[in-house]
Amino acid sequence: MPDWTSFWQPLVIAIFYIGGQCGILAAVSLGDVSVATPVASSKVIIVSLFLMLLGVEAPSLTTWLSAILATAGVLLINFVVPSADYRRVFMTVILALAGASCFALFDISVQTWSPQWGTGRIVPVSYWMVGLLSLGLLPWVDRPRAMLQKRLAWKSLSFGSLLVAIQAMFLVYAISWYGDA
Repeated sequence: MPDWTSFWQPLVIAIFYIGGQCGILAAVSLGDVSVATPVASSKVIIVSLFLMLLGVEAPSLTTWLSAILATAGVLLINFVVPSADYRRVFMTVILALAGASCFALFDISVQTWSPQWGTGRIVPVSYWMVGLLSLGLLPWVDRPRAMLQKRLAWKSLSFGSLLVAIQAMFLVYAISWYGDA
């Protein structure tokens, strides 16, 4: 178990996770989902690039080829540039890239700091911090009081939050256990 001076690491992981969520959600809600989805899929290339630039590890040729092919596949299947407003498309690309970059740094941070913490410790500490930091975002939620006063909204919100938490915990556990962002 790391000492108290290492608690900044799960905090950084939480901040990158929330940054990724905010970037992708903003890209989808303010921009165009048909642009945001394929751009967000570039995360696999961004992870490889950050791993190399930060000196964590040099991705192998196989990793680079896999990342490029995965991104190209998603782009070819999903990418349809709307004929509408190019400013909106540009904003969507920037927000989706920001979200994907935060998620990439999240993955690399988990890979880097998990050995020191241990898989069973870094996951809960990081996600407790995500939960606490997320409370600060409530003022930016559309009609939070009206939404939260409805009973049905609480059920939907709780179920959706549970699914996101389960998915995120499996992802962090896999990255932490295998040490491969």
